[in-house]
Amino acid sequence: VGWELVVGTSLMSIGRAFISGALEAMVYDSMKKDRLEKSWDKLMNTRIQLSLVAYSIAVPIGGFAYSYFFRLPNILETLVLAVSIYIATQFIDSEIARKQKFQIVLSDYLAGFKQLFSSQMRPYIITSFLIITTYELYDWGLSKPAMALSFGFDSRGQSIIYTALAITNILFI
Repeated sequence: VGWELVVGTSLMSIGRAFISGALEAMVYDSMKKDRLEKSWDKLMNTRIQLSLVAYSIAVPIGGFAYSYFFRLPNILETLVLAVSIYIATQFIDSEIARKQKFQIVLSDYLAGFKQLFSSQMRPYIITSFLIITTYELYDWGLSKPAMALSFGFDSRGQSIIYTALAITNILFI
């Protein structure tokens, strides 16, 4: 395993943890403010289903893009992330003026980071980081592609298998 894979997976795992927690907290707080917190479970289930739909669309695109140029899936992911960041910055809370939004969001994130890296949380974050990174390295970084390759599936075949599994998950959730 190369150091690039370890660093990349580690950064991805940390990023997912920050995004997930921050997004869910923001959505729940907004729902609570509007007295819609009873709809939380339904919203989370819909979010999971939509993420699986997006996954089942993105995986075959990535698999076929890889067969043309091995860096093309990374380029496409970067473009999608750039568009997503732009769209996310356009969302405005009804109580926050556009000119104050950045300062408030930045102070909220800094408060979250401060809490996350506080001395009380340090043992948990290190343990969580190691578990998530190990899982990501083993599950997506090594075992699944290696098993699929051993059965003779190339990038297109793997993308079709993963898409079929995602669609099956959508139907069950």
